Amino acid sequence: MRRQNFRPAPGPAYPIPAVVNPNPPIDPGMMVAMSQIRPPTLEGLKIQQIKTFKLAYRRYASKVPVVQWVRSPGQLALSEQLVTIAAFNGIGEVNDLRLMEEEQFFRCLCRIHNATMTTQWCRLLEAVKMHTTIWSLESFLEYVEDFRFHMMLAGNEFQPPDSEVVKIFVKGLQPATLQTEICKKSLDTFVALCRLRNNCSYS
Repeated sequence: MRRQNFRPAPGPAYPIPAVVNPNPPIDPGMMVAMSQIRPPTLEGLKIQQIKTFKLAYRRYASKVPVVQWVRSPGQLALSEQLVTIAAFNGIGEVNDLRLMEEEQFFRCLCRIHNATMTTQWCRLLEAVKMHTTIWSLESFLEYVEDFRFHMMLAGNEFQPPDSEVVKIFVKGLQPATLQTEICKKSLDTFVALCRLRNNCSYS
């Protein structure tokens, strides 16, 4: 019988990429760190409770070692709270709130307290003050974030013109010399005021 010679089929002309494991092993250290991080809870729907929860959630999210492990804020609220939030926002499915990103959820949460007229909007923002007579960058940044939160709280529907918002913002600054310094910059929008965080050189 004639012997046949078998030759292997030629390989591909290009390199075969390595198979990437879609579920890489989890670092045990990360698991230990995660077990020590306690997520915050929404204690209630009052303004101070919402503010406390928002600050606590931001700290919680910054501590979680893997972004995908961060629970959404809607998952940290009670079902009855979500029902109320959904009603104010015309949302039919409560589960939609649990799936929302942070910014969108807090806008829906703050809508409970949205102003119903311009005077009320101004009153909400005028209540925000810098509670110090000594200038510090830290206190200024805290004031900016607090003011931003109250803008979200008051909503957009009855927000006055930008020039009025700037006046309210400047009026809440401390010390008085800081008010004068900011006025000299002739800023006409709140967005422009927020940019001061990056190049604020007042002393």
